[in-house]
Amino acid sequence: MILALFAALAVSRFQEVYNRWAWGVVVIVLTFNLWGTLQAADHFPPGLTTQFDAETRLDHRHDPALIDFLEDQGERRGYATYWISYPLAFQSESG
Repeated sequence: MILALFAALAVSRFQEVYNRWAWGVVVIVLTFNLWGTLQAADHFPPGLTTQFDAETRLDHRHDPALIDFLEDQGERRGYATYWISYPLAFQSESG
């Protein structure tokens, strides 16, 4: 958050000095950030994630098959980590 405020201050001051170029700099920075985000989202694993620890990054591509299996077995409750249980509850609409 602090860095975003400093960046906004820098762009504001840059605009005062170089009025024409300020929007170009903003567009370049935003394009660079969007490009990096799309690159991260395209790379699997981990893809776009909030997880920094490799141990908490899970492959959720097989969740639909797991949900079908648990429903066939009649399982509605159990123990799991937050990163497993909440996506399953959200996808199975059984929150």
